[in-house]
Amino acid sequence: MISNRFITSTFQRISNAADRQFGGIVRRIGEIFVIRLAIRTAKEISDDDVSHMAAGVAYYALFSLFPLLLGLIAILSFFLESGEIQSQVIELTGGFLPGSELLVQDNIDAAVGVRGALGLFSVIGMLWAGSAVFGALNRSINRAWDIQTDRPLYKGKPR
Repeated sequence: MISNRFITSTFQRISNAADRQFGGIVRRIGEIFVIRLAIRTAKEISDDDVSHMAAGVAYYALFSLFPLLLGLIAILSFFLESGEIQSQVIELTGGFLPGSELLVQDNIDAAVGVRGALGLFSVIGMLWAGSAVFGALNRSINRAWDIQTDRPLYKGKPR
């Protein structure tokens, strides 16, 4: 039966031999600035959970597009009463999305009909979604720069 002492001493001898053989190479690689920078960058990316933070910002940015589009439709509905402008918008969107002309026409007609309520709803939605985007961006930057902020509830926005 092999004892723990024998196994430990064998591993120690192998480790010492590898260090004598390759230790200088490892130290020289560590001295190269670019490699140290890459290693430090990878460590910081891992420590700050950058992919999760980027996903959060992207999610809230995508989430805010719908209220933004509603707001644009509400604003443009004041100018889209003219048949000529409506036909140009339909033609333009039909060039990008063939076969969508009827859908765009129906949406323009609906937006012109309810532009007051749509405008109010979209402004509230834009403010709420925009604050979520900038909140996620603020948290991401604070985490990347290691800034700790403990704000009271009345100074921060309710989530």
